[in-house]
Amino acid sequence: MPRARKLPIDLWPAADRDRWQRATVAVDFFDVDASAAHWSTKTRYQAQAAYGRWLSYLTAAHPAALRLPAAERTDRVRVHDYVVTLADRITAMSIAAELGHLILALRNLAPDADWTWLRQWQYRYEKAAVPREKRHKMVHPSRLIELGRALMDGADARLQKIDRACQYRDGLLIALLAYRPLRRRSLAELRLTTHLRPIGSGYVLALQNENTKAGLAHEFPVPEPLVPYLTRYLECYRLLFPHQDHEDALWLSAKGGALTDGAIYLRVCRRTRTAFGTAIHPHLFRDIAATTIAREAPESLAVARDLLTHADVETTLRHYTQARTIDAARQYAAAIDRFRHGAKAAEKVGPPGAFDRRR
Repeated sequence: MPRARKLPIDLWPAADRDRWQRATVAVDFFDVDASAAHWSTKTRYQAQAAYGRWLSYLTAAHPAALRLPAAERTDRVRVHDYVVTLADRITAMSIAAELGHLILALRNLAPDADWTWLRQWQYRYEKAAVPREKRHKMVHPSRLIELGRALMDGADARLQKIDRACQYRDGLLIALLAYRPLRRRSLAELRLTTHLRPIGSGYVLALQNENTKAGLAHEFPVPEPLVPYLTRYLECYRLLFPHQDHEDALWLSAKGGALTDGAIYLRVCRRTRTAFGTAIHPHLFRDIAATTIAREAPESLAVARDLLTHADVETTLRHYTQARTIDAARQYAAAIDRFRHGAKAAEKVGPPGAFDRRR
């Protein structure tokens, strides 16, 4: 379900608008008021959007509150009513995320207020959230690579040139994600002149600080099996997209221009649903990579961290722990089944009363 409308920043109360400007734009290196200037573009957008949705709700339900300072209008009663409206259309986890971004904004708009109570509410929703079941979607990376190659190898069978270009592009996206599970925002931001570098007979993907969630630059060689596919995409299929000569993005849209991260999500889900019967979204490729390494190379924790561009090894460790716990549970269940089957076989071949004597 789509998110609620957010109030544009130019319609915010003047005091909020001015304070947000001071918090997010530093005048110089020593500007202590610019408490959010170091945030990433995405974090700034999420906090601003969450606060805009809060103000949009107040505009409709409590318009008089907009005349109050930010800390006074954001009281327990109004926030409670707001959360009730959220619960009608989004999950507990989404409510927790929305409150988290709202808190980020409020800490800059009303830094002297105590937002502990709101943080406690957010924590309650985090605890109440039910993780999505993903085990049935955890296909092996080799199957994803096979799907990507099959799409690319079969692209020329399509009659329309734009269909050939889109199928080849989707196949390359899926295969690259299976080898290098980047976040879809990072994928969407890849540019030919900035991030794709020919090195010898291959290529390197060079992500800048602003292209990663952790704000750390990373470089990845394009896997050798994909080098000829990427070369053919650049020299042939990318040229079939409209306005390609005016666009520097690596991934192009059938309508012209860069393929957005939302479009990447939809294309990958559509192709994987057709192939496997269930949609495997781009972020799930990251879970698959971590789970595969945890199962097949458990000593390679650092490799998984670097592959997934996690700033903190604890983030990677959570994937490891989940994978190993699942495997341990399965092995334990299998051991119980083997014991039960063995006990039944012994009963059948043993003499009458043998079981009683064993006890």
